[in-house]
Order: sequence, then structure tokens, then C-alpha cells
Amino acid sequence: MMIEINELHSIFNFFIKTGWISSFSQCTSAPSQSIMTCHAALFLFFLYWASSIPSSASRIITVAAPLWKDPTTLQYVMEFEHKTPLRKDKVVIDLAGDFLWLHCKTAAYKSSTYLFIPCHTSLCTASGSALFGCGDCSKIPPGKKSCRNNTCKELATNGVTGTEIFNAELSQDTVALYPSDGKKASLASKIVVTQFAFACAPPSLLQGLAKGAVGMAGLNWGQLALPFQLNVALELERKFGLCLPAGDAPGGVFFGSPNYLRGPDKEFPYIKLNYTFLRTPRYPMEYYLNVQSIEINGKRLPIDPEHLRLNLQGSGGTKLSTVVAYTQAATPIYTAIRDGFVREAEEMGISRVVSIKPFDACFDAATVGSIKTGPAVPVIDLVLDNEFVFWRISGANSVVKVKEGVMCLAFVDAGEFPVASMVVGSHQLQDNLLQFDLVEFKLHFSSSLLASNTACSNFVFA
Repeated sequence: MMIEINELHSIFNFFIKTGWISSFSQCTSAPSQSIMTCHAALFLFFLYWASSIPSSASRIITVAAPLWKDPTTLQYVMEFEHKTPLRKDKVVIDLAGDFLWLHCKTAAYKSSTYLFIPCHTSLCTASGSALFGCGDCSKIPPGKKSCRNNTCKELATNGVTGTEIFNAELSQDTVALYPSDGKKASLASKIVVTQFAFACAPPSLLQGLAKGAVGMAGLNWGQLALPFQLNVALELERKFGLCLPAGDAPGGVFFGSPNYLRGPDKEFPYIKLNYTFLRTPRYPMEYYLNVQSIEINGKRLPIDPEHLRLNLQGSGGTKLSTVVAYTQAATPIYTAIRDGFVREAEEMGISRVVSIKPFDACFDAATVGSIKTGPAVPVIDLVLDNEFVFWRISGANSVVKVKEGVMCLAFVDAGEFPVASMVVGSHQLQDNLLQFDLVEFKLHFSSSLLASNTACSNFVFA
């Protein structure tokens, strides 16, 4: 790829304007790389993506893709189009995932625009994939077409099961999503990104995923994840939004300008958002909240702040997850939440019943009332940067119906020493509008949209 000097100047002006250049500041604390420095890797990555930036005349503001909740696995599945000719497929989204990976090491994967990335190219080096070596078929029996020499190897992870494949191939192909105006997205108007980088993994990595899923879509803040690639290729703002639906109708994932932050009617013309600063452990590149304390019905729980704190090694802390269904908490934290919730529920006249695994605190649904935000149960507040910034978890997100007449507190005990002190699961995230600002590294959040007479499924894909 040939780029003139004036083109380079234009490219770097774009990265400064949109905030991508701030990524260089993160290099100063990054561990040294055996192949090249972080600065050089970012530079090569910028050059690679320069050819994909559209002209201002064709500027797109926001692209979106529909999300469905799989009723069996409770995973969230994104529908998108890819290959040439374009075809629809579904992938499980993962906030912790590094990139898009698909099972394509099979004769069934056919696309005229598929390319594999050779070793020692700028993209392979910039992505860090060179650490896993180059494809070597010398020990593979003849006739195994899934092996190619000199391919850029990548580590692909199934975020649901934790299974890892070290011989995935870094590849490229066409990907298409849909333009959005804030309340709907047009499925007829495809926004196409050519040479989109992804990992080509064997079908064995699909084990444990929702039926029909052909891979996983990584949404972390890394250079190969969907937010980086789509926002840079389409010259979008460095933001993405997530709205997980609670029922059968789709919600959405949005990349670019937050013009999807519209209310349902004249009474609620805009969705009110609070914000908190995200925490950034060295590794992995996931999204952590700065939880200071937890309250139930306004009463602070007796939790040692050290149990909530994220340390420099990346353990402890509170992270967000779309592949964990129900919030998991270390035993001291979980016990405080359970006991506080039960105590407040009893004061509200809610009767406790026998536990139903994996839940501990279960209740007679006949003794629970109903309000706008779901079952009338104690509210749980995650107090964030200060006492005025809190994420409220109301009834629709704090409890779950497990059988007729019984609902349970939708939190589970993660044991004494989990890696993260708390993992906020998808049940607690559904029908909450989340906007990730990857320039200022903030999370804008709504708490329950039900309080604003709307839900994630009110966004229209047509």
C-alpha cells in the first residue's frame, strides 16, 4: 500500500481529532514487546487502516447490528453480514473478547474476498500475533487443507467456555452492518467494510455457544476488536453503545456517534445518562467499574473496600460481562448482598422460600408487588466514583423468575478468591443503555430503561 506524505498528515489529523492518538499514552505503561515497541505497532496499525477511511462526502455517523437473547444459553447473539457475496450470520458478543473470530477452517466457508494474513506483515506484527509464530504444515499429514504455511497465527478464545485455540489464522474479509438514525436502522442500506481483520478458527471452538452462532464478536478496547476496526475504517467517533434486550425482540449494538440516545416519546425525549470513569488494568483489555461501596434500599452494606478494589495486576475489581448470565461476586461480597437483600425484603413483607440452585435467596412471587421497573423488591445501588454516582439495579434486573410462583435474587457466589471481585452479568445489564467512550474512557449508563417508559427492544431494525 502506497501512501503519500500529505495523506499521512491527513490520517494523523483524523486520529488526533477523534482521540485515537491518545492510545499512544497507554504505551508508556505497557510492558515491552519482543518484536517491536507499542508505539511502532500503533503506527503500523494506523497505516494499515488508512486505505479504509471513507471521504467526508460519504461519512457515516452510526452503524448498528441487531442483538437477540438466546433463550437456552442466555447468551447475546449479534446478526451481521459478511463474505462476498454477502450472507447473514450470527455471533455471540463478548465485552472481553479481543476480536471477531469465526469458524472458517472448513470447505463450507466460501468467499471471493477472503484473505489470510502472512507472517511478518505490518498487520500481523502490529496485532501482536507474531508472538504465536507462523503457520507450519510440516507436521500435518498431506490432504489437510485447513493448514497453510507462513500464516499469521492468533490466539482465539471462546469466552463462554474459556477454551483457547493457538493456531487460529489472522484473516480478512468483507463485513457489513446497518446505518442508524437514532430510533431505527435500515437493514436495506448496508455499510460495507472491506478487509476486516478476524481470526479463522476451527469448528471445535464453537462448543458451548448459542445454536446457530458461527463465532464470537470481541468488543474490548483492543486494536482488533470491533469498536476499533469499525470506528476507524468508517471514520466514526470512538464510541460504541450496547442495549441488551430482555425478551424475544432484538436490541442493538451501535458503533460511532451516540445519536441512538433518544427517548420513546415527548415525555422522555432523551434518555438520561450518568457516567463513571472506567478502570484500566494492564491486562486484559476489559471494562472495569470503580465500585466504592454497595447499598440496598439506601443502606450501605458492610463490605471491606479492599474486597472491591482493582489492583495493578488486574485482579479484584468489578468488571462487565455479556457472557456471564448472572452477577458473580466473591463470597464476602455476595454474602453481604444476599443478607442485606433478604433483610430488606422481609421488611417489605416479601416471604422467603426454599432455595433453587444456583440461587440462594428465593421468594414467594405472590408476596411481591409490581412497579414500572419490574418486581417491587429492594433496590441495589453500585456506588461508583462518589455517593452521587450510582448504578441502580431494580427489580427487573435484580431478581429472576425460576419457576411458577418463585423468583430469586439473580446473584451467585463466585467463591472466596475469584480473579475479579465481582462480574456484573448480562441479566443485570439488560434493558440498560450503555455507551462506552474510548477516548475519555468513560461509561455512560442509564440504569433501567423501564423507568423511562422504554426498553432496548424498542429500537427498530427494518
